[in-house]
Amino acid sequence: MLYYHDTEFIALMKIIKILLIPVVFFVLTLVYLFPLFQGLILLPLDLLISNYTPWYQPGTILLKNFYMQDSIVQLFPWRHLVFESLTKGIIPLWNPYQYLGMPFMANLKPMVFYPLNIFFLFGEIKAWNFLLFSQIFLAMLFAYYLARDFKLKTFPSILASFAFSLNSYMIGLLEFGSDAHTIIWWPLLILFAKRYIDKQQQKYLFFLCITLTFSIFAGQLQYLGYFMIFFTGFIIYYGWAVKTKLSVYIFLFCSIVLGVGVSAIQLIPGIELFTYSHRGLLSQTQNHEVFTRGLISPDKLFRLFSPDFFGNPAVA
Repeated sequence: MLYYHDTEFIALMKIIKILLIPVVFFVLTLVYLFPLFQGLILLPLDLLISNYTPWYQPGTILLKNFYMQDSIVQLFPWRHLVFESLTKGIIPLWNPYQYLGMPFMANLKPMVFYPLNIFFLFGEIKAWNFLLFSQIFLAMLFAYYLARDFKLKTFPSILASFAFSLNSYMIGLLEFGSDAHTIIWWPLLILFAKRYIDKQQQKYLFFLCITLTFSIFAGQLQYLGYFMIFFTGFIIYYGWAVKTKLSVYIFLFCSIVLGVGVSAIQLIPGIELFTYSHRGLLSQTQNHEVFTRGLISPDKLFRLFSPDFFGNPAVA
């Protein structure tokens, strides 16, 4: 029989404890998305026959959510161009396939600089599947770690991670491969800010800066804008609750500014592209309604707590 010294046994149990939750979440995500590992790809390709030739078949598909078409007519084709370019060592500044050509890298949605583009090493289709898989897995994991840092026990923390990663809004965004990747990093941002306030260790400022950059590179600035309002409120409230020093607020603010600065390679071209876009020009010369019409109105934020607050398009 093999015996361990107390210190060796404790070290082994710590390793098991650290790895157990990630392994459990990984397996649960595998179960939830098992068709991805049967050679399938998670895209609503059946919508091609609802609107687009030469596949169009009248009356075949009842299309209730036109927004879902974006994944097959824009987002996945954009990801294809990013894949083709980056695997050749080229930053795709220009898209020659739309109209007579148009700026591409400056458009935030293709996520040209998103770190999880590393999945392209495994091939284009696998990279897309890994991207969608990572959305659920990382959202579970990060939300769990945040809940545990707030001293929730294991089971409530798991429930919190499910509520964050598997709610109807996150799953509704899954097939876009982009929007929800802005959201999955938010638990880490809160976690690193909280830990810096608690411990004042510089490494958490670095982690916060990098995590914010990842969230920006995912390309959905409207979501991030709403979150940053909440995030600022959290830092102020939590810092006040634990009676932190003014210098802590200053360092946290500098870390946020640095994160925005690192992502300037994407933000500055994106802002410039918007100012010359149809919506950007009209909002400058006429009124702001042209701009705000495409934004989430504040009252729709109730959907964060009740997704069907305004009803849903389901029919009997």
